[in-house]
Amino acid sequence: MKRMVIIIVALVIGVALALIAHQDPGYVRIAFQGTTVETTLLVFGGMAIVAFVTIYIVLRALLTTRRAPRHLRRWNAERRVTRSHKLLTRGMLDLVEGRWREAEHLLTKQADTSEVPLLNYLAAAQAAQRQGAVQRADGYLKKAQNSGHASEFTLDLAAAELQLQNGEFDRALATLKRLHAAAPKHPKVLSLLLQLHVDLKNWEHLLELLPAVRKRHLIAETEIKRLEITAWSELLGNAAREQQARLIHEVWARIPKTLQENEALLYAYASQLIACQADAEVIAVLRKALNRDWSDALVYLYGVADGGTAFSPQQLHSAEEWLKNRTNNPVLLLTLGRLALRNGRLDKARGYLEASIAAGAQPETYQDLGTLLEKLGEKSGALACYQKGLSLITAAPRTGPLLPGTREPAGRSTPMLAAQ
Repeated sequence: MKRMVIIIVALVIGVALALIAHQDPGYVRIAFQGTTVETTLLVFGGMAIVAFVTIYIVLRALLTTRRAPRHLRRWNAERRVTRSHKLLTRGMLDLVEGRWREAEHLLTKQADTSEVPLLNYLAAAQAAQRQGAVQRADGYLKKAQNSGHASEFTLDLAAAELQLQNGEFDRALATLKRLHAAAPKHPKVLSLLLQLHVDLKNWEHLLELLPAVRKRHLIAETEIKRLEITAWSELLGNAAREQQARLIHEVWARIPKTLQENEALLYAYASQLIACQADAEVIAVLRKALNRDWSDALVYLYGVADGGTAFSPQQLHSAEEWLKNRTNNPVLLLTLGRLALRNGRLDKARGYLEASIAAGAQPETYQDLGTLLEKLGEKSGALACYQKGLSLITAAPRTGPLLPGTREPAGRSTPMLAAQ
């Protein structure tokens, strides 16, 4: 549009000049050292314009020739940057897709000419680490440091992640402690520390870290709760190894009240107390929990806990009250059979065990019934029960009411009954 306007204006001026020259062409005379040139004003003007344009073109050509090397260098630099950018993009895609060797090759091919060599070297270190090339990964980290584009914090963060991946937990812990001291709220530092404490089974440190993780929503709430339950269950198990119920109670007292009603933690707490022969304490805890929320796993432990003659009658009475609403629950019926047997009610025990088998046969129910039949002198019936229980064990993988993240009580028969 602009060019069209210029052409139109030039045409208008040319027509105007032609009309003026037609009426009066003018006269120009130039004399120099005895030489005289005479012409019309119109011709002289045309010659002046041609001379000006010629001089302008020559000067522009000379200027362009002089600037050519600079333009060439700039073009080559832009070309290298563009190529480096393409290599970085392709390398990052290969890294995401798990092609570690190809990613490392592309990321380092022209890293020095990249606009962001730091990204090239950090990603290359990741790719090398995935291949198990620890020395190459460390070398790339040093190059990233020498690039001058990264802070010490960023490089330490990248190093900590690589150390974690390589299983260098002591080095990773030292690095992350330093980073956490410098930036206690940094999300990446918290995430790596969380992963490290899980790998090292540092349950106390994990529990200390989880409030900050929850506050910053670094992982889902369901995962946080799962980690809490796992950590407390493991701490209960560690306390039980000392074979002192007091230590188990101390750990339990530290667990938040909202978590003390969790089925998995209750199971871990009760089973560890049973392992420490603190059965009398377990019975009250399990009865309260079962009256609040039903659990096949907990009612199984209720039948395992043996509080002696002072507790057995009340145990049996409570379990029979639960049966009113759960007449066909095989786990409750097994518990009732054991409690009736403990109270010397052999006929009632037999009825409960047979009803448990009818509701859902399990190997250990047959085992208990076989033991009872032996006491009653029914050798053939006992043998038949043992055989049926053995056939169930060999026919299917052994299962049990144990919940994820809990431990089996030490020193007791291993439960084989599947929670319904």
